[in-house]
Amino acid sequence: MSETKKESNSITEQQYLELAEQSKEIYERQDKIIKILREHMLDLKKEIVSCYSYIKLIDELVEEIVDPSTPNPLTPLLETLRSRYSQLTENIIMSCPTHKNEGMYAVFIEQLDTEE
Repeated sequence: MSETKKESNSITEQQYLELAEQSKEIYERQDKIIKILREHMLDLKKEIVSCYSYIKLIDELVEEIVDPSTPNPLTPLLETLRSRYSQLTENIIMSCPTHKNEGMYAVFIEQLDTEE
């Protein structure tokens, strides 16, 4: 009976080791995904700030150059640009993934899957 108990324990130990290895692989994969997403988010933040800076710069230049007493054809264009920028920024912020196949980051996760 003690032999059966030892075999049962060794199977349990083997299963434990397999589960530990699977957990380690899952953790490493998730860690890799998080690092990729953090890098991408940093790049997006830089791009968003840069775009906003350019829009403000153009806006200020137009105000300085164009005579306020005359109709300015650039004002509606700048307003449209600001509006589109705001929509795009909101879409980027709201597209955080809640699931592996959702959001704009699915492409990065798929890329990670193909690397492995």
